[in-house]
Amino acid sequence: MESALKTVSFGELGAARERDVELLHRRFSSMPEQTRRAHVDAQRDFKEWALSKGHFLPHIKETHYSSMMADLTYQYVRGYLTERRKEDGTEYSLSTVRRRLDMLSSQAEQLKKAGVISENYVRASRASELLSTGTKELTKKHRAKALTKEQLLKLIAACEVDIQSKDRAIQLKGIRDRAILLFSFAAGGRRRSEVAAAMMEYLEIREGGYLYTVQKSKTDQQGEGLTVPVQGIAAAALTRWMIMASITEGPLFRRFIKGGKVSAYALSDHSINTMVKERVIQAGLNPSYYSAHSLRAGFMTEGALQGLHVRELMQLSGHSDINTALTYVRPGEASNSRAARLLG
Repeated sequence: MESALKTVSFGELGAARERDVELLHRRFSSMPEQTRRAHVDAQRDFKEWALSKGHFLPHIKETHYSSMMADLTYQYVRGYLTERRKEDGTEYSLSTVRRRLDMLSSQAEQLKKAGVISENYVRASRASELLSTGTKELTKKHRAKALTKEQLLKLIAACEVDIQSKDRAIQLKGIRDRAILLFSFAAGGRRRSEVAAAMMEYLEIREGGYLYTVQKSKTDQQGEGLTVPVQGIAAAALTRWMIMASITEGPLFRRFIKGGKVSAYALSDHSINTMVKERVIQAGLNPSYYSAHSLRAGFMTEGALQGLHVRELMQLSGHSDINTALTYVRPGEASNSRAARLLG
């Protein structure tokens, strides 16, 4: 894996500076693989953008390095929000812009602590202001819609069509996908990364279903764990999948290999997202509006529709901040909430 810090050193630094950057490199090397890759991708994207615009990145030892980088970063973010498009012509999501800016900011902060640069050029720049003040509508535009109970059952119906197939490979895929959708929703709106990491060893049989312990999550990097119930139709779907796939240990949700056989390897989080979109299409919904994260938003929104207190939902979702949890309750889907009809 290419080092994010070696990428951030845009020119030759000299012996002393190289020593500082090497210390930082070791610091970044201790990061999780996914985080380290995000740092590298952010730097690579920034440099490719600069070159495409004819900008020459300043030498890190130049007197005005920080101010020059601040100006470039502002232009970079503005370009993302106003003109940049993916290869398929669609806009980048706001989360992508924020994530890449955060990566640049984190790297700059590390360089600042080591004395390589005099200031954190990202947080001191107008780029952060641009993101915080001008993107409210963009946030709403790109936020995945919630898959509430009504929409989820349409996706389950699409899986049922496959389950009725005489082709065992198609049948198994329907059984697996149904189990994933119901588990993701019912177990507190689990993130796709958590579903991909689900292991048989963390599942305990209980009356009416199971208890599943999420070992590590986005907000629990120390792995303290969160135990959530899996009951009702979600438990039944999970049981059928484990029996049909002969799963007794290891990853719960697995990829298929040639011939429709179940492999020993876990399904990736990307594949889970793709599966959700495929089922959304089969259910007659617009895949542009939904993703695997829609199941998490759906759990929170459905809870609000059924009159549950947000703190009760947080006990299963794992949200630590109530304000963050409330952003998962989608106003459009919550319009049928009992709270909307207090006056009759």
